[in-house]
Amino acid sequence: MEPKTIATLLAIFFTLAFIIHIIWFFSNAFFYSLGMRIENYRLLRIKDMPRGLEEKYHLTLNKNNVYYKSLPEHAKIKFLFRLERLIKDKHFSGREGLEVTEEMKILISAAAVQLTFGLEYYLIDYFDKIIVYPDIYESTITKEYHRGETQSGGVIVLSWKYFVEGYAIYDDKMNLGLHELAHALDLSRVLDNTDQSFFLLFNNWNLLVKDEIEKINSGENNFLRKYAGTNQREFFAVCVEYFFEAPDLFYKELPVIYKRLCNLLKQNPLDQQTADSWQILNTPDEGIIDEEPIFSSTVSLKYRGTVLILAILNFFAFFIMDADFPFLKFFGFLLLIQYLSLMITTYKKIEIKGSYLFIDKSVLNKKQYSFSLENIMSISFETKNINGLSILYLNQGKVENFFTIIKLSNEEKETFSSIIRKNNIVL
Repeated sequence: MEPKTIATLLAIFFTLAFIIHIIWFFSNAFFYSLGMRIENYRLLRIKDMPRGLEEKYHLTLNKNNVYYKSLPEHAKIKFLFRLERLIKDKHFSGREGLEVTEEMKILISAAAVQLTFGLEYYLIDYFDKIIVYPDIYESTITKEYHRGETQSGGVIVLSWKYFVEGYAIYDDKMNLGLHELAHALDLSRVLDNTDQSFFLLFNNWNLLVKDEIEKINSGENNFLRKYAGTNQREFFAVCVEYFFEAPDLFYKELPVIYKRLCNLLKQNPLDQQTADSWQILNTPDEGIIDEEPIFSSTVSLKYRGTVLILAILNFFAFFIMDADFPFLKFFGFLLLIQYLSLMITTYKKIEIKGSYLFIDKSVLNKKQYSFSLENIMSISFETKNINGLSILYLNQGKVENFFTIIKLSNEEKETFSSIIRKNNIVL
């Protein structure tokens, strides 16, 4: 076979493989999303707890899981539906003579449901194997003794003794199950990136927590245990333990981190009776709108005049050209429109009042876009030949991007940036 023919066949093969991969990826995401919609539809139609679920899971959880016990009745039904699906999705196996009982499966799976209860994609699909040891064990990977570990090959390993202790003492901020499942959720973000919203939020979380990790290692932060300063992954896992076992103290000591974890996990342990208690609306109260701004941009008259003069000069330059080239006159007219649109789009006022950011929709429209500063994940100024402002923010639990063309002076940029950083927004 000639080299040219081989090269053609290889090109066809890799092209087909790529197309099949793309089809598989999107079809998988589609059917997963469809399954979630069907599940949510079923939950909306169910008013009383199904007897089968109550007999299989409810009594065990009500006795052993404080989180489940504190949920309102409709949320318990959702919890049990997810629990049943998650148990079927995972393969459990015991080591050193331990037999994994149905109760063990229920309690371990319940920890996963608890962690992902606010998320749409809650199965942590990549991790399909859970190995349970009776006590501490020698890891097959590190050759050291562990209480638990999460392996990149899709395996979660737990010591049953220490898993039980984590739930038996529910307010000591030590929970092996939640800790290892937090690692699994973190790794699945990288290894099986199905939930784009969670992926973006987690990337923003990692940028935010760098300072807190430094404070732990320097002794400034004595609230979280020292192990949280090991790296970003351990910081997240330890935060999850504190989040569920000491939410009141967590909120008191580290309110910014607590609120961002609420946004990330889409739940608020301080108020489990209200499903959306973690959400902060981007629409402010009337009182905030009437407040004096702590920052307000101005539109430079010099800048307006420069743009207008350039527009007029360009228009007339093309208009007085030779009549044999009428398309140049038309081009000059388009250029005038372009400059005028530039004037309209860039002459917007941006203000910060209280804990909200306001941006005019346009010079001709005095209505404003509003964003809660607590919902804003990051703000960036576009620098490549355009005066742009890009905002990554949360809107009803979903990550959205807002972009507008706006003109700020260098002094205004510095003042605005200073306020944004003080509000723990990535800039």
